[in-house]
Amino acid sequence: MLREQSRNGDEEQNFISTFLILLKTTIMTTRMTINGVSTCQTAGTEKYESFQSGFGRRKRTLVQYDYRHHSGTLFSCVCPTLDECRAKRDEWIKAKEDKR
Repeated sequence: MLREQSRNGDEEQNFISTFLILLKTTIMTTRMTINGVSTCQTAGTEKYESFQSGFGRRKRTLVQYDYRHHSGTLFSCVCPTLDECRAKRDEWIKAKEDKR
């Protein structure tokens, strides 16, 4: 039989603090989207921003990257560095051109 154990005030406060920190790190405020739609609208442009993901010691910085191709297609990715994002974009453009 499972029983709920009562917590003392310190444990409860610690639990709430941990929960709020976790919630804050998982909700990313971004300038790159408005209502879930990318703000990268002009063909040939890129937008990027860095954010932190994870909790405690596992926290790491990542880059969210959007690129609007001249054809109007949106490329989007998340990588540890901007250079890695651009390398993935270049691979995507090359694969897109090879299909033609």
